[in-house]
Amino acid sequence: MSPHHRPQLISLADTVDIAPGVAINRLGLGTYRSDEGPDVEGEIRYGLSLGYRTIDTAALYGNEGSVGAWCARAALLARTSS
Repeated sequence: MSPHHRPQLISLADTVDIAPGVAINRLGLGTYRSDEGPDVEGEIRYGLSLGYRTIDTAALYGNEGSVGAWCARAALLARTSS
């Protein structure tokens, strides 16, 4: 692939191969500057409802507790609703 080739994003489910047999979503929901607690939890809930499946977080953001808690809840909800 040419270094100037930029694939068009069609959907939030679009992926890119990063290693043989390993793909990640092209676009993820960022949580930088989202406050710990209901603020970031609401953003994640809304992002997941839109179709985001990759959530970006880092200890630097100071909200990883809420991000992890809501992602765990979302995973549990997904398992129990199917």
